Amino acid sequence: MLPASNQNISICYQPQTRTFQYATSLKPEHFNMLPASNQNISICYQHQTRTFQYATSIKPEHFNMLPASNQNISICYQHQTRTFQYATSLKPEHFNSLPASNQNISIGYQPQTRTFQYATSLKPEHFNMLPASNQNISICYQPQTRTFQYATSIKPEHFNMLPVSNQNISICYQPQTRTFQ
Repeated sequence: MLPASNQNISICYQPQTRTFQYATSLKPEHFNMLPASNQNISICYQHQTRTFQYATSIKPEHFNMLPASNQNISICYQHQTRTFQYATSLKPEHFNSLPASNQNISIGYQPQTRTFQYATSLKPEHFNMLPASNQNISICYQPQTRTFQYATSIKPEHFNMLPVSNQNISICYQPQTRTFQ
């Protein structure tokens, strides 16, 4: 997902161009993830343009998550099971994200530890991910089932995202500070 440099990134969705822009700076970028409509999307990162493309079709899109693995993934959120499915194949997966909101996020990837850190040290960034209810969420990746589970819990969890480490991850959203721990 990122070059070898240990820089934080900001991701910004632009509805006009339907792309996710990212920059290796600490300046907060606005992230309006999807329109209010419940459309399925596929996300594709393109190294050439340094953008995340998305389409509301069933056509498979490729998401090259890390340069080390060079594997394509598709992410699908299923409301029924409340899971994020992912696969390293070209099979189309659907990602029904959550209602649109104009909040800021900043995510930092560290190649040395192969982890994604939330960059709240310089400026706390805000990501209002869930529907109207102000419940905390935890997202846990399970390598066995290759799914991202999420639940409304308050306990802060650690985030080590990659399958190479074979560790489960959890992300805890805190409405008070509107940050992910």
